[in-house]
Amino acid sequence: MKALCVLLALSMPMAAVAQELPHVVPEREEDAPQREPEWAHEFYTRPVADGRLLQGCPGCTPTLQAEGGGEAGWKHRYVKRGSKFPINGRSRGRGTILVGIPTGSYGADVRVGSFWGPQIGKYIFFAHGPDLWFNFYGTPASTDFYLPPTPGLAIQNSVLFQPAQAIGFFAYARPGWVFLPSRHPTNNYAGLFHEIDLGVGVRVNIPSIGSGTIGYRVTMDAYGIRPGIILSQ
Repeated sequence: MKALCVLLALSMPMAAVAQELPHVVPEREEDAPQREPEWAHEFYTRPVADGRLLQGCPGCTPTLQAEGGGEAGWKHRYVKRGSKFPINGRSRGRGTILVGIPTGSYGADVRVGSFWGPQIGKYIFFAHGPDLWFNFYGTPASTDFYLPPTPGLAIQNSVLFQPAQAIGFFAYARPGWVFLPSRHPTNNYAGLFHEIDLGVGVRVNIPSIGSGTIGYRVTMDAYGIRPGIILSQ
C-alpha cells in the first residue's frame, strides 16, 4: 500500500585509558555546577486521518482511499546553547487501516522509524532515517490494486520550509525495498529500489480552527506509477 498524505563506536583498554587521563578529584554533588541539558525529548501521540484520491494503475478503478489510525513516539531536539546547526529528530510507531471507496478494498500499514536532521537557519528543517514497515492492501480480485502482505524498509528523506508557525511547505523522497519477491517491479523505473514514493505539499495550522495538509504524491512500485492527491489532518 502506498500512503498519500502530509513527514533514523572505537574503544581502548581501560588500563590504557587510565594512563592517558590526568588524575581528577571527583566533585561532590553539592559542588557540581548546574549544566544545561544538551538534548530535549518530548513524548507525543496523535490521531492519523488521511484521504488520497488515487488514479490507480492502468485499467484500475479510480479510488478514494481513506486511512485512519494513530501514531506515538518521541520528538528530539539538540538544545545546546551556541550550536550552529540544531538537530531535530522524531522516533515513532504508526498503525493505520485503509479502505478503498467505492471498491471496498481494505488493508493495513504499520511502521516504526526514526528520522533526524539539521535545522538550517530559522526556517529550513531536514530529516533522514530508516522506516521499517509491514503492509497489505486489497485481494487478487480487487478492482483498484492489490498489495500482498509483506514487510519492507524505506529511507525517509524530507525537507520542510516553515516561514511561519501557521504554514509550512514540504517535499519528500522515500525509496525502499520490499521483502516479498512478487512485489518487486519487473521494469527499471525504480532503479536500485523496489518502490519509490515522492511528494510535495503545504501544511496549514490555524490554532482556532485546526491543521490540514494538501499535496501531490507519486508512487512507483510493482503495480505501476500511481499519482494521487494528499488530503490529511
